Amino acid sequence: MKMPADIKKELSFRKPIPVTKIIVFKNDGAYPVCPKCNISIEREYMRYCDRCGQALDWKHFNKAQVIYIK
Repeated sequence: MKMPADIKKELSFRKPIPVTKIIVFKNDGAYPVCPKCNISIEREYMRYCDRCGQALDWKHFNKAQVIYIK
């Protein structure tokens, strides 16, 4: 049985996606980036993105790409 697209989309948020980017602002510190919505996350190691609700995986966060913003 094929799953409807809307249900499949909802369930995709429950599968954790690795956090692979960190944005570093010149005067405001560093923040991890949600892999789903591409918006900075206020705190590290949150289970879900506070913006879009995506489940997050922090296992390889120490290897995340660092992006410097001027």
